[in-house]
Amino acid sequence: MTARPDPAPLLPLVTVTLVVRIIAMLALLLGILPLHLFLRAIRRPSPVPRIFLSGVTRICGIHPTVIGTPSSGPVLYLANHLSWIDILLMGGVLDARFVAKAEIARWPLIGFLARQNRTIFVEREARRDVRAQTDTVASALARPQPVAIFPEGTTGEGYAVAPFRASLLAAVTPGVTVQPVAIDYGPCMALVRWPKTEGAPHNAMRLIGRRGTIPVTLTLLPPSAPTRTARRSRPRLMRRWQGCWMRRDRFRFRGDVRGLRLISRNRLFRKDILQS
Repeated sequence: MTARPDPAPLLPLVTVTLVVRIIAMLALLLGILPLHLFLRAIRRPSPVPRIFLSGVTRICGIHPTVIGTPSSGPVLYLANHLSWIDILLMGGVLDARFVAKAEIARWPLIGFLARQNRTIFVEREARRDVRAQTDTVASALARPQPVAIFPEGTTGEGYAVAPFRASLLAAVTPGVTVQPVAIDYGPCMALVRWPKTEGAPHNAMRLIGRRGTIPVTLTLLPPSAPTRTARRSRPRLMRRWQGCWMRRDRFRFRGDVRGLRLISRNRLFRKDILQS
């Protein structure tokens, strides 16, 4: 998620629904933040970030449906990325912490909230620090809380799966379960998507201030556990995980398609891709 230029005026987006929902989110935050800070002070696990993200999801009128079973043990979730709403869903439903760009840590309020959920901030453009960043993610995967990555590295248009950023998956080692998650907004996809021409404030106000509900389905696809970490095996694994997201006519893959087959229109995924 990246801050973008926002030339569109914001005043027309100010609605009663927007104001009411923002007040409700602030009330929720102020009501549960003291408990979270207290639990952190005594070094106890805090359920507050998950409660907060789940609560904000409901306040914004987003109704998630979960299909499938979350993996146990050290798990890395790989999810397609369409909107900042994906973060609310992955954190609120799956209790995941995230790998995010370092610049988000400097965003007012958002950076503070991200740190409360133990977000892992990385400098993606700093190639010299790739090893240290990989070690940080690997260390996080050794803890009970799942880690979520949006391997496309940015939000997409919703109609295609962009090539994965290999550096984001360098921390995947034997013993870590990788579970792809398909986030599907159905008929609301065009509404929810975050175009590159739309600024962050405009997009947030547009979605929060919208009346009605937004149904979304999170499909937890079959997990896999890599048995080796050799660099030459990583492209095969990446193609396998990319194949998990190619669903019906909704997605097409942009990039290296070697070893992939078209997905049946009547199935969410093809077992021959997952087991290759």
